[in-house]
Amino acid sequence: MSKTSKKMFSNMYENDILDLDSIEDLETSSPIKSNRAIKKANKRQAETTKLPAQGSKSTISTKPVESTCNKCHNKIIGELVSDIYMPHINKVIPLITYSCSNCGHEGRRSVYALALPLDQYERKYFN
Repeated sequence: MSKTSKKMFSNMYENDILDLDSIEDLETSSPIKSNRAIKKANKRQAETTKLPAQGSKSTISTKPVESTCNKCHNKIIGELVSDIYMPHINKVIPLITYSCSNCGHEGRRSVYALALPLDQYERKYFN
């Protein structure tokens, strides 16, 4: 290292040295949890925040949407969850949730191939 880089290095990390007392104070104020403890805490939190026995998938339309799986490109039939309006092309793109029977993949995706103008989109999925 040159003299200027050593000087810059010493100035940059000069105040980053912690003594043992400050480390112990940090551990008592926020103890470090192991992965197992974090998983248990997350599980407890998920159990307490569960909603009553309602369907976890809320669809905005009951009409099925045909598409392909993101993982294996097998044909799937999904449920319409939401839509995305693209103002520069003046079309609405359906956002679906699905589970593939071929590979077992569950996910969401937008189907750009099924983008329609707003009036046609409403006729297809809501009438």
